[in-house]
Amino acid sequence: MCNPGIIHWEAAKRVLRYLRGKPSDGITYTRGLPGGNQLQVYADSDWASDRDSRRSTGGHCAILNGGSVSESCKKHMGVAHSSAEAEFIEACKAALQVVWLRRILAAFGHHQKGPTPLGEDNRACILMSEASGQKDRVKHIDLRVWSLKEKVAEGVVRLHAVATNYMPADIFTKALPQPAFERHRAVLQGLARPPPMLPVVPL
Repeated sequence: MCNPGIIHWEAAKRVLRYLRGKPSDGITYTRGLPGGNQLQVYADSDWASDRDSRRSTGGHCAILNGGSVSESCKKHMGVAHSSAEAEFIEACKAALQVVWLRRILAAFGHHQKGPTPLGEDNRACILMSEASGQKDRVKHIDLRVWSLKEKVAEGVVRLHAVATNYMPADIFTKALPQPAFERHRAVLQGLARPPPMLPVVPL
């Protein structure tokens, strides 16, 4: 942002061209869906995607009544040592967003029943969120992100597996082929059903 180049200018123009070509696009919310007032959250990360700093780019989104109500796409502050760590960091950010959204929904009388499902496509991240104790392999992870384990233990969120090809948060982390981009966009716009979440069975 402080020193833009030609590549950044071209990327900005591409975004503007896209927006100009989609003036009627929006988000559709549907009343009366089964479990419509229950949050569904998806988180994903592209490990070491920045070629200069090797920092990861993470993104997450929250679905309510069929459409997206919250989205985030940011580069991580530090360098992750593995894809599981990058996913764990983003899942923690998503869990903090869940806490805020649950409070807002409760204020409007829509109390969430049970833990909010948080979709992840990294098995190691899911298992780390529920494992008791602190293993040597993950001691280096910043203590701030360990709040994810707390939220899981408190019953605020529960991580579930989502197939990588159908992870809607993937749209926030990197450039995608057109079919994948349109598939994820349709989910966020409320034009397609969110992908199913499955429990992960420990080995």
